[in-house]
Amino acid sequence: MEARNRESLVELFRFKIQELERHLTNPTKSSLIECSSILRLLLLTDECGLFGELARNIPDFRTRKRGRGVVKFKAQIQADSHIRDLPSGGYVHAVVGGDAIPENSSRVYNRDDFLKLPVIDVRLLDGEVITMTVKDVIKFIANKLGGVHVDYSSHEEKNQLLYKLNDKYQLQIAGSVVYSIKGLSEIVLATCKRVDEKLVELGY
Repeated sequence: MEARNRESLVELFRFKIQELERHLTNPTKSSLIECSSILRLLLLTDECGLFGELARNIPDFRTRKRGRGVVKFKAQIQADSHIRDLPSGGYVHAVVGGDAIPENSSRVYNRDDFLKLPVIDVRLLDGEVITMTVKDVIKFIANKLGGVHVDYSSHEEKNQLLYKLNDKYQLQIAGSVVYSIKGLSEIVLATCKRVDEKLVELGY
């Protein structure tokens, strides 16, 4: 990648950090939906998101020392609560980070493992339970409630199943988990700031 394009990539990354921080300043339902779209861009777009683009295109961004990478997420599943507005029930799990995690129980995840953390168990009317992960929730909220609808690919069966539910049920599920985006956004924002410090060290 040419130097000019690398600068543009870093500029876009910093703009998204600012947007994420701004939306978290006053976390309304609308602003959290916007956060989910930013998280999708940072983590999921083109398979690996902006984090992956930085790792691929910024010289010396990735370190060879094991466990020393800057794209790490400090998170913990802290609690759960019953979803009362779903006819068949389910649970939302709180994924938290930063000051909410006791020092002796902190966990650090790479991108792939962070995206696999469970956020919500949806119990369908036939009794089947579907676990939605961080990845599922980001995509479901950004795609279902965001301004641009993007369909899931056919191989993501559990998400296809959710999309086949009637609109009212889909929106009840989305509404039950939208505030989990706050905790996820705070975790990703902390990671973004560490990544930005690394970029500054590299002269960007």
